[in-house]
Amino acid sequence: MADWFFPKLGGGEEKGLNNEGIETFRKQDSLARETCQNIGDAWNQASGEPAVATFELVKLPSEELPGRDRLIEIFEAAKSHVLEALPDGTGNEKKFFDNALDMLRSEFIPMLRIGDENTSGLIGSDDDRRKPFFRLLKGQGSSSLQGDGGGTFGIGQRAPFAHSALRTVLYSTRTPEGVAFIAKNILASFPSPTDGEMRQPTGWWCEVKGNGDSWNTIRAPEEIPARFLRTSIGTDLWVAGFEADQWDQWIRHSVLRHFFAAIENNQLVVQLICDGEVISRISSSNLEEELTKAAEEARNVLPTRDE
Repeated sequence: MADWFFPKLGGGEEKGLNNEGIETFRKQDSLARETCQNIGDAWNQASGEPAVATFELVKLPSEELPGRDRLIEIFEAAKSHVLEALPDGTGNEKKFFDNALDMLRSEFIPMLRIGDENTSGLIGSDDDRRKPFFRLLKGQGSSSLQGDGGGTFGIGQRAPFAHSALRTVLYSTRTPEGVAFIAKNILASFPSPTDGEMRQPTGWWCEVKGNGDSWNTIRAPEEIPARFLRTSIGTDLWVAGFEADQWDQWIRHSVLRHFFAAIENNQLVVQLICDGEVISRISSSNLEEELTKAAEEARNVLPTRDE
């Protein structure tokens, strides 16, 4: 049965909410840069078509978030534990937990789906340490060549979490071998709401195995929520709790800055969707027009997250 699985802390180091990997990618520019890099590295050149990266803003009914009620319990336990050590209220921990819990209890949760087409999908089993699936979902900080582009799933995998108000990202993929679905959360060490035993800060929505000491990715199509099931080869990342003003401009500017050559050479197409409508599509055929538009927008200084 699927559930949120956070391994026991044991004698390991307890960690707070601040995560160096996540903080590295707080700048808005990093989200499109890191995700499009991985999409380009997974490009299926044999298809004869460019890789397509889609950024779609979705209002998800909160009851459709896998394990929402369980996640609320986990956030409440983590909040109590973290704030207990901060009696003077320093830092942003209270603000983070209050906002996250309000969002989890709201009617809708803003999500950013980052999907790709004409790619290979996340190839590999749960235990194949050499393949992209393991390196993205179970490994951290290990760089290894990916596809023809030579990208990695090193610390850049943290970028989507930096833009999630829930520190939660859902992954759905289809490869020639089948489908897979899993969610990942990076929070803080906390006492389990079930048994009070301390847990590690990273957990997964998955199939919990045995006595609750290991897990498998959900790979049976009938067990994957219909909204998240991929019907074509490729991968969707769902950034849960995505809140960003002028998100479409930031993504377009980042794409044009970092992937100009790939777009010009018809290796990459990027499209943005909001409320089910394509609001922007950047390809080799309109690249000059998009660059002109971006230059005009840049004259009006866009607010940064740090301002």
